[in-house]
Amino acid sequence: MKNQMRCLMALVAVIMLAGQCKASGSDDVALSVTLSNSVSVTLQTATYDFQSVATGGQSINTAGLPVNNDSGGIREDYSLSMVDAAGGWTAVTGGSAPSTDQYGIEAVFASTQPAHLDFHATNDDLAGGQAAVAASDTVFAVDGWEAGGKGYDVADIAGTHERTLWLRLQMPSAVTQSQSNPFATVWVSAAAG
Repeated sequence: MKNQMRCLMALVAVIMLAGQCKASGSDDVALSVTLSNSVSVTLQTATYDFQSVATGGQSINTAGLPVNNDSGGIREDYSLSMVDAAGGWTAVTGGSAPSTDQYGIEAVFASTQPAHLDFHATNDDLAGGQAAVAASDTVFAVDGWEAGGKGYDVADIAGTHERTLWLRLQMPSAVTQSQSNPFATVWVSAAAG
């Protein structure tokens, strides 16, 4: 009888404890993911030849250079930089006029070919060896033109080139040394925008 009483009391204690246990009303789960695509930019043109330009002359590329956001859906902002080729002429800095054995390159993103006056030395200058400079509403851009052609906030639209790059070459005022081709390389880099 004592054993039965102990068992009965133990059973009553278990029932009382079970009545005090409550289920939680909510819970959570933390989610994570790794993006499978990445920032990426492609230029459809590997080289561009300005053809013949006289000493002290200027030229704008006659065919725009297509720049593609091929990231697979990431909005991008572009930056530009340039390096001189080894030997020969050197790029001027700060938008100053080229002198002997110097040249200047200015760049803008625009949907149609800009005029010479649309390039601004202070905002559009590509000096050789300079760190990459980010495009903006005024940098590497034609003032007052639509934002949809400029080098920032570029959406990836499959099957199209999203931006067009235009370059203005300013030739040396005089030449004392020969220049091999290519005389410079322009880099377009992308960052998530």
